[in-house]
Amino acid sequence: MLVETTRFGSLEFTAERLYELTEGLVGFPLLKRFILIEDEEEGGPFKWLQSVDEPSLAFVVIDPDWLVPNYRSELPAAAFGAVGAAPGEGTALALVTIPENPREMTANLKGPLLFNPETRQGMQIVLDDERHSLRYPILSALARR
Repeated sequence: MLVETTRFGSLEFTAERLYELTEGLVGFPLLKRFILIEDEEEGGPFKWLQSVDEPSLAFVVIDPDWLVPNYRSELPAAAFGAVGAAPGEGTALALVTIPENPREMTANLKGPLLFNPETRQGMQIVLDDERHSLRYPILSALARR
């Protein structure tokens, strides 16, 4: 498969790299197919979630366990069950917001994306848990690591 993106140019990918969000993203319900772009050489915490349905749209994401130890294991078992994964075994990603001052970037820990790594099916959930923030400060969390 091939997608022409605004940010990355032509991206060739196989079906095994395609992630599908059954209900889209909050605010983007029609965008359901994505590929995850990682810098395998650097292996840092940030990745890109590139829309296949809207090639001009890509989101920076981060594994929330980089920010809050055991975040994934604290997510509701029913959320993982909704994507067909056992509790704690699915993949979780948090959307990153990068404002004008990148030192103030935050992660949305209230609305994580959950995926079944075997089927690559996923969904965004909205947590009703006050422990997790919509705007969790990333740089202060990474500095504590």
